[in-house]
Parts: sequence; structure tokens; C-alpha cells
Amino acid sequence: MPNDSCFDLNEIDPELLDDFMCSLYESLDLLEHDLVVLERDPQNEKAIHSLFRTVHTLKGNARMCMLDPLSEYMHCIEDVMSEVRAQRLTFTSLIKEAVLLSLDQMRTESESMIQTLELQLDSILEVQQSFVRMRSATPMDVEVLAAEVIKHLGGEFAQELPILESQSDSKHHIETPDQIPAPPINEPIDADAIKRDLIFFRDISVRVDAICPYWESRSGRLLDFCLRMNHYLDTPIDAMQLSAAVLLHDLGMSFISRDIINKNSKLSPIEEKEVKRHVKVGYEWISRIPRWPEAALMIQQHHERPDGQGYPKKLTNDQICAGAKILAIADTFFAITNERADRNHKRSLLRAAKEINSHANSQFDASTVLAFNQMLKDQYRRKPASEAT
Repeated sequence: MPNDSCFDLNEIDPELLDDFMCSLYESLDLLEHDLVVLERDPQNEKAIHSLFRTVHTLKGNARMCMLDPLSEYMHCIEDVMSEVRAQRLTFTSLIKEAVLLSLDQMRTESESMIQTLELQLDSILEVQQSFVRMRSATPMDVEVLAAEVIKHLGGEFAQELPILESQSDSKHHIETPDQIPAPPINEPIDADAIKRDLIFFRDISVRVDAICPYWESRSGRLLDFCLRMNHYLDTPIDAMQLSAAVLLHDLGMSFISRDIINKNSKLSPIEEKEVKRHVKVGYEWISRIPRWPEAALMIQQHHERPDGQGYPKKLTNDQICAGAKILAIADTFFAITNERADRNHKRSLLRAAKEINSHANSQFDASTVLAFNQMLKDQYRRKPASEAT
């Protein structure tokens, strides 16, 4: 008996599916850029035309690959954007965020369908119906429907986090600490050496941050983020070792060509291999300094993944140390919520949280994701009116 909640892909040519995924990734990057431009300038005709070309291409590719549910999904989003183009609907930040989260959901479901050869329909159909209603709704009702989409796709974080953030609002960024935190020293005899090392590592991290224009204050923010998250683990790890790992985890990047680091397009296989070498360089450098064996291991493993698809050793689950699991999430969070060489705009905290949670048990350790979730909710939870006054 057919299952109405999923769409079977077993009879679709695998090469067609691969081609579709390639077009999907390319199209989503273009759509995100155009939507951000439209938020700033809703009358920007160039962005509107570019958006519709990309939507038509993606919708057509889905249809050609016999992925009719995804084609219909894009069609409903396109209908709402048609109302924007005709100026019957004002493009707002809520609409932008709802569309972006819907596109993120399409990518997540598509990645899952490649693995299972089934496309789960429940979530995309619910979102699709919201966009169907948006097309003929009043402007106020459109905002309500957009908020419902955000709530549905954002899950628990849509309740706790600010849905919309000003790209220039610094209160949603982790503050850079003025000094390295001074955790308790278990061995007083090493206290001075440890302090000197950490100050030295901090100075190095500032120089590493300077190699990329998008990394300003990056190490300080990551350090604060990781130390905060560490407190939410069931068994927190040594804060000094974690601090050293955070400050030096990208030391090896300083030995890579600036042209590669700042490249705003896809890296070639040779360039990817060069970038991956930074783990080995950082690990070998700190391994030669006494007192930091745990930090060295964190640096070596911070690109490993629980599903075994990471590097350099393709470790899985418990083979990966806790500090590396923290650092992996922090690195990704920073990359999503800040500008990069290949993306000149920031993404929202809500999308960052959704992205990280959608890869729990694959790219990220599930228990560490739970710690991340609680930390984020506690830090950004809206205060009751009585506290805000």
C-alpha cells in the first residue's frame, strides 16, 4: 500500500538526482543573495528578475528530474514572490526569513532523500500550504502566516530566540573577552607556565585572524562561545585545554595561500586538500609544547564527524574528543552568522540553530548539540516584561 507521507525515488536515475542536488546548492546560494538584497531594497528590479530566473531554473530542474513535490513546493513560493513583484505585497523581513527557512528545509529534505531514496512530504506540504494561503491573504495575514512558517520550521528556537536580527546589532554576537579566562589551576607549580602559554597563544590567534578580512575578533568570540558551551556539558572538560585548542585550531591556515583562504568561489580539489592540511600543521605545532596534549587532540579532531565523514582520520562518535565536538559546533555557528569570502551577508541565529540541529548525529555530536541548544536558549531568551522594565 503506497505511503502518502513520502515520495518514492527508487525508479529515478541516480545521476539525475546528483545533477539536481548540484543545481539545488547553486540555486539556493543565488536565492539567498537576492532575498537579502530585496530586504534592503524591495524595489530592486535586478534582484527580483534574478530571483525569478533562479526559481524557474530550480523548479524546472525538479520537474525534469521527476521530483514533482519539490517542483510544486517551489511553485508556491514563486507565487508569493510574484505578488511582491507585482507590488501587491510588500516584501518584509518576516517574509524573507520564512522563505529562507523554507529553502533550508528543502535542502535538508533533499539531502535526506539522497540517502534514503524517499522524500518525506509532511513538513514540506505544511509549509507549502502556508505559502498557498499567503498569495491571497491581506498584508497583515501574510505576516501572521510567515510567522507560522518560521515557528514551524524553527521549532523550539522560534519560541526562544529573536526571529529577526539587525545585521548591525552587536548584542547578538558573543563579546570578545578582554583577557583569556583564568580557570582554576589544578597544579600550582605549572600556573605561571600555563598563563604564559595562553597569553602567547592569544597573541598568535590575533595574527591568524588578521589573514582573513572576515575573521576580525573571531578567536575571541569562539573562545567565549566554547567556554560558555562547556558549562552546559554533563561533564565539562578542562577549560585551559579547551582555551588553547580554540586559540590555535586554525593556526595551520596561516601557512595557506591568502588567495585560497579569501576565494569567493568553490575550491578546486587541490585547494581543498591544501586547506585540510591546516589540521595537521596545527596539531604538530602544539604537540611540541609540553602541557597541551588534550588541546592538541582537539585541534587534530575538530573537523571529524560522528558519521565518519570528517577528516583527517574519519573518526566516529566516541572516538572524537569532547573538545573537538564543541569546537566543531562553534566554528560552524560563527561561519553561518558572520560574513564569509563566498557570502557577503550574515544569516540569522534561528537559521544557524536550525542548521546545526539538522545535522545532529551526522556532522555534530547529538549530546553536544543539546548543550548548544540550552546555552543558546538561556543566552538569548526573551526576558519577561517585568524584567525588561
